[in-house]
Amino acid sequence: MLKRVTIQHYRGFYSKQTFNFAIPDGSKPGSGLTLIVGPNNSGKTTFIEALTFTKHDGNSHRFLGIERHGRRAPIITLTDTARKTEKITNVNGGAQVDFEGHRLDELQLEIIGSRRYWTAQYSGNMNFGQFNTQSAKQARNAGDPGTAALLAEVNKDATQRDALTGLMKRLVPDFSSWTVNSREPGGDYLRYETGRGNFHAVDMLGDGIVSLFRICLHLVNNQADDYTLIIDEPELSLHPNAQKTLRKILSETTAKKQIIVVTHSPHFVDWDDINNGAKVLRLNKHEDNQSVVNELNLAATYMTALGSSVEQWQKPELLDVLAKEILFANKVLFESPWVSFLGFVLGSGRSQE
Repeated sequence: MLKRVTIQHYRGFYSKQTFNFAIPDGSKPGSGLTLIVGPNNSGKTTFIEALTFTKHDGNSHRFLGIERHGRRAPIITLTDTARKTEKITNVNGGAQVDFEGHRLDELQLEIIGSRRYWTAQYSGNMNFGQFNTQSAKQARNAGDPGTAALLAEVNKDATQRDALTGLMKRLVPDFSSWTVNSREPGGDYLRYETGRGNFHAVDMLGDGIVSLFRICLHLVNNQADDYTLIIDEPELSLHPNAQKTLRKILSETTAKKQIIVVTHSPHFVDWDDINNGAKVLRLNKHEDNQSVVNELNLAATYMTALGSSVEQWQKPELLDVLAKEILFANKVLFESPWVSFLGFVLGSGRSQE
């Protein structure tokens, strides 16, 4: 699993910035959850794209000229929980990619981009290994890594099919079932059934349900607890109630699986998760130029200060969605002193060196 990522001289990241990730403890919900928040154009997608370098050989990925800072070499380093570090930089100041240190080939990444549309019709076969490899290469403007073909394989496995169906029923109130159907011409496709017995091809449904199929598909891979799952903007096209339910599912899953969520939605923040070890990382664009990473500190102290209020529904203003929105407010930075923590000092902040 990922312990740390640093980025320097790549796109909006000038000085070295550090992302420290939550590690699941095996029992506490939310312990393996990291939330990355921040305004638009602050570097969130750049962080995801930095990870995609790990899943390309040196010939199929490039540091483009517009992504580099003159003669300064872009540097991306990844450290896993075994403290092995891989350094990714360029060759002789150009676009070619060079890998130094340990090649973290055993580091398994699953990336779910923000554009999750896929078609119901499919051809050929797909397994989770191929699917995860393809998904880990995609971030911005991502294509479909073979979602329908993999769903067809899951449909043959009773355990995984039941798990996927169960997740969808929790997220979509009128969800009933799904299966593979065939039509002529056109071949096989995925079919969805509502609780009223109405049938639809998946690509005739709303973007939210199509997106949920894709997210839940990653969550039912019963051999992937060691994988790190990165989800970009899971809230897109989702009703707030579905966002809240998905947050609960992710919290349950991150007791054993590491998940990184890049989000603009306060519905994915939960104080209990933070108290159990979840991390919140905030990106800001310093002077509208340099991306800066700040980490929410003293979470345990915050929960202690709230005390019994955590359990008192009579004081929801301390824990409700409006309270969480402070984590998303423009120019709000995380500081470590207790007074600054409650005030979330505005203005200047410290980058992590």
